[in-house]
Amino acid sequence: MNTQRPVPRTSLSLIPAYHPGKRSAGTIKLSSNENPLGYSPDIIPALLAAAGELEVYPDGRGTALIEALAEHHGIPGERIILGNGSDDIMIMAAAAFLEPGTNAVMATPTFSQYEFASRLYGAEVRQVPLIDGNHDLDGMLSQIDTDTRIVWVCNPNNPTGTYRSQAELQGFLQQVPPRVLVILDEAYSEYATAPDYPASPALLNDYPNLVVLHTFSKIYGLAALRLGYGFADPDIIRCFLRVKQPFNVNGLALAAGVAALQDRDFVERSLQVNHDGMQYLTGVLDELNLQYYPSQANFICVTTPVPAQQACTVLQQHGVTVRSLQSFGLDNAIRISIGEMAVLKKLAAGLRKLSSTATE
Repeated sequence: MNTQRPVPRTSLSLIPAYHPGKRSAGTIKLSSNENPLGYSPDIIPALLAAAGELEVYPDGRGTALIEALAEHHGIPGERIILGNGSDDIMIMAAAAFLEPGTNAVMATPTFSQYEFASRLYGAEVRQVPLIDGNHDLDGMLSQIDTDTRIVWVCNPNNPTGTYRSQAELQGFLQQVPPRVLVILDEAYSEYATAPDYPASPALLNDYPNLVVLHTFSKIYGLAALRLGYGFADPDIIRCFLRVKQPFNVNGLALAAGVAALQDRDFVERSLQVNHDGMQYLTGVLDELNLQYYPSQANFICVTTPVPAQQACTVLQQHGVTVRSLQSFGLDNAIRISIGEMAVLKKLAAGLRKLSSTATE
């Protein structure tokens, strides 16, 4: 019997597999930062209409959605690209700009897809530890050299929810060499309420090396459809189009995206639920003296008095699944997505049990 097998490339062992948040049977999932209100009811008629043309390839450029996004954000369509989730655009960036002998700079811990995309194309990964849960921008600048092609910034950061301000981001961009691509992932930006949170699309004219990523998975509740978009200089967009898969965004997602942008009431209700839930949850955490990072997202990172997996088990016993951050390198931390109030009250009972367990 022939025992030989196809041989993968040697660098494959350096590429981490993604481990999504899971829900234990019989529990409510607060582990993947999904919208607790679901999605706009306006999505359904749009999906049904699009479902009548399943035999037809979708618009490969996504013209209708790009036009809707251009109007929504006040950005020319030539500066917009669509992706099968924003991580699809991360892969485009890596494919277009990274290769063996180059490097990419990023924070740690942060969203794992930056490391994945960078290693996928053979780049060296340079990770700079967070300071107080936030990006060490000066430390990241110190890691840039002549071989650096991409700097990844997550703002607000996943999994901590922290952010860098307009002034901090602009000061950072001024110091990054123009030849280095800065990819600013703003998946959670719609939730940010800080008055100094960056108005990043306005920076595109001053910094042609800037790429800003957004997603329909969070505030719009379309995670299952996989739809993201990015803003960039037209020259950068043209580079991405060279490596983009044809028809990368399906017709159902394109139709849903246009409909989602039109329902501002749903977005406002989602923001209110997040605001109320965040206030309630931080109040419970303060009451229990559990430490957490102030968050500008729809989740909160909590330091646990016991190992993260043990904390998750206690909360599962109270009917809620949260995300252990051990895979992010935080052995005593969990990430809790903001849910509706009834769910958060069940969570609070679990947190009280967790707090009392630690003192027994």
